Amino acid sequence: MTLPTLNTLWRPNSGSATVNDLALIRMHIGWPASDGSLTELIQQMNTVAKLSPASVTQVQGWVDEIGTLEETQADEVDSGTAHLGNAEEYEGPIPGTSPNRDAQLSQAGKLTWDTSLLKARYRFGSGARATAQGQRDERIELLISRIATTLNVQRMARGGVGAGMLQRS
Repeated sequence: MTLPTLNTLWRPNSGSATVNDLALIRMHIGWPASDGSLTELIQQMNTVAKLSPASVTQVQGWVDEIGTLEETQADEVDSGTAHLGNAEEYEGPIPGTSPNRDAQLSQAGKLTWDTSLLKARYRFGSGARATAQGQRDERIELLISRIATTLNVQRMARGGVGAGMLQRS
C-alpha cells in the first residue's frame, strides 16, 4: 500500500532534516507503524496543515520540547545524577557551593563563627509528581495531549495496544 504524501509544512526525515514529525508524533501518541495508522495520521496532519499552518509550527514546537525533556533525563541518567532530583528532603551545602574544610568548621579554640549561610535545608512535596522526573513526565503528558487534540486523534493507552481496555473472555 502506498502512503499519502505528507504536506511539506511537516518536517520529513530526508536531506538535512534530522526530525521526522510523522514518526515522532506516531510514537508519542502510541499508534502502531501500520499502513492504516500511518495513512490516517498523515491525513490528519495534512488537514491541520491546510486549515491552520500556524498549528503545524506549534505542534513541531511541542514535539521538540518533548525531545529536549527526554534528552535532559537521558543526560542525567548517563551522568549518574538522575536520582538527585527525586529527593523529598535535602540538607547540606547550598547547591552550587563547594565549602572547603575551613568553611565547614564552626569552632576553633574559643573562636566561634556562624556557618549557617553555607547550609541549606529543603523539604519538597511527596509523591512521584513532586520529583524532577515526575514534573518532566507531567509536562510530556500535557504536550502529547495537546498534539493529539490538535491533530484530532486518539492516543493509545500506555502499555501498548489494548492496554487498559476491557476484553471479553
